[in-house]
Amino acid sequence: MKKFFVAIVSMVITFVLSVSTYALSATQLDKFAQNDILFYDPDNTGNGSVVCTESNSGANVNYAGEQVWTDAEMQAIEANRAIYEEAANQYNFPWQVLAVVHSLETSLQKKNYPNGQGVYMLYSYTRAPDGSLDPDKAFLPAGEISDEEFRRQTLIAAEIISGMVGDLNDTKNVKKLFYSYNGSGGVYYHDKAIALGFGEEGAAIGEGSPYVMNRYDAKRDPDSQDVDPTWKGVWQEDPNKDGGSWYNPDVYSTVFGAYVKYEALGGGSGNLNCISSSGGLVSGGFKTAKEADAVIMEYYRTKRDEYAYMETNQEFVEVDGAHLKAICAGGPLNNCVAFTQWFIAKYTTAGNIGLPNGKDVVRTLAAGPYGFGSVQNEPRPYAVFSRQSDSTGGTSKWGHTGIVLGVDEEKDKIIIGESGCGANLDWTGAHEYSLSDYRTSDFSYVYTDEILVGL
Repeated sequence: MKKFFVAIVSMVITFVLSVSTYALSATQLDKFAQNDILFYDPDNTGNGSVVCTESNSGANVNYAGEQVWTDAEMQAIEANRAIYEEAANQYNFPWQVLAVVHSLETSLQKKNYPNGQGVYMLYSYTRAPDGSLDPDKAFLPAGEISDEEFRRQTLIAAEIISGMVGDLNDTKNVKKLFYSYNGSGGVYYHDKAIALGFGEEGAAIGEGSPYVMNRYDAKRDPDSQDVDPTWKGVWQEDPNKDGGSWYNPDVYSTVFGAYVKYEALGGGSGNLNCISSSGGLVSGGFKTAKEADAVIMEYYRTKRDEYAYMETNQEFVEVDGAHLKAICAGGPLNNCVAFTQWFIAKYTTAGNIGLPNGKDVVRTLAAGPYGFGSVQNEPRPYAVFSRQSDSTGGTSKWGHTGIVLGVDEEKDKIIIGESGCGANLDWTGAHEYSLSDYRTSDFSYVYTDEILVGL
């Protein structure tokens, strides 16, 4: 289970939910006390609350509570922050992106280098068409620069960065930016991501790159006893063989990855941390995918992992009142229909309902005596949806299903809870999509308003 704790808390959001409680171990309590980590222990509240803590200013720790930025680095960042923010705001992306790039390229120094690429190492920008240094764009002379020159270079960098990979308010694009900025690493980092189970999408954004993700979690932390064996080691040139190379498992970096540094500064909407022993619903739906993922989907993933050992077509298991059968790799809960069936059994009075393929779920629920009402075209919080097409919009005999966990009209955003047969295990979660896309004829809904429990 992920560690949902944070050392420095800037805002506490409390959701009052009906949940059971569980005890933290003596070892956990001792570790938190030693490291001054604030935590939520539901056994001590008496009211069944789930507490989410969000540090929009950055907790400056990684998953294990280890300090990411040094005190000196934090002082330098704070001194430059106004300039980072000014430049980033002009192009509508998080200022933390610029701070991380500045750190990775020139260690937060404010000086020009003899190569003429400046503080942010803008190689392409400073090249002439023939590949030589363009004297009109090169950042020269070498040496310390003024705050005004640093501001000028930061504005240039912000413009270039804003056009590299798409909307940087999407954390996937932030990872992809850092991956691209350092070079994608070719087959090597791609294969690491695949071996770790992130799939092609994860490989494309740098999930397998230590430069981007080192020490983000236990399986990508070389110093962790739970590190994945594929994470350690690098390919090195073989001095005894022309053009040859060999894999050295003893060579690896313990430097924090770029995305770890980004989150430590509060990038990615801050570090939301929740503890819930049994999940819970929020009146009106969740406001962000992070909240929904922490409170609902992390609980579901924990339940899924309990039965991940099951082979397909084994006997049914009962999970929170839902009777599920393993039909996909990853166990009986790693399936879109299973997630919808589980949600209905846990959070509505309809109880356990055997369901067909994802595309037919809504019609089945509307036709039965369960209290969902008729088929609707408009999404709303905690509605069940069916999608007729596959994930690419093509014809599908299975379709897809899931639960609407939040709707934001102003931002054209919908939050969906979902799982997927054939998807990697890490994909199961709460995801944000365009609300407009979920108002097409491809989607249909039934509402749970009259039968919902748990609020």
